[in-house]
Amino acid sequence: MSTASFFLYKATSATLTFTAAV
Repeated sequence: MSTASFFLYKATSATLTFTAAV
């Protein structure tokens, strides 16, 4: 997995977690 893909994955996960917490 490339660094960009990993960063995108982490960013998406963080966004979903934040959305679920709201």
